[in-house]
Amino acid sequence: MLRTLAALAGAAIVSLPVLAWADTATPSPDATPRPGGVDPCALLAAPDVASALHTTVHNLAHPHRPTADECVWAATSRVQGAVPPQVMFALQMGQSKPACKGINCLWLAHSVTSSLGVNLPGSQLFDRAMSTAGQVQMITGLGEKAGWANGLLTVLQNNVLYKVKVGGLKSSQLALDASELIARGALNRTHASPKP
Repeated sequence: MLRTLAALAGAAIVSLPVLAWADTATPSPDATPRPGGVDPCALLAAPDVASALHTTVHNLAHPHRPTADECVWAATSRVQGAVPPQVMFALQMGQSKPACKGINCLWLAHSVTSSLGVNLPGSQLFDRAMSTAGQVQMITGLGEKAGWANGLLTVLQNNVLYKVKVGGLKSSQLALDASELIARGALNRTHASPKP
């Protein structure tokens, strides 16, 4: 799922057509919605993305979805050969613990697969991501838990990891500020939208 996110760190975004956007979140037609009906592109509003990238809505390219869990927005670059600023946003759903009763539960099988990274609850996914990220800066006041490492903001909220990477800005602090803006907007839209 996040191979595109990792590739984004060192890769240039190709030039995308520029479209004008309304002031609301825009669903992406590129990929079918993920199970549960959460379209990551629909959680991002064009004005938030434009503000995070220090540009205008009119300078944003159409968002695209490399996978059903990812959304990429880019600003157009007026400088030949320059890499335009871009936002990569991804969702990773944690697994809820199943209701378990009696011998038919087979909890042992579940715990074995969980130790392999399959079907982990969101809090364990977050902890695992932070433990393998190197130097982590914990962010307070954002979701249940949030951490910034290697240019990636990871936020846990309601058993879902929100991952934001902003590239093409002049400093790590600008990228962190932009990532926080994107994450806050997505969390607000998730909270405001009806549950599927």
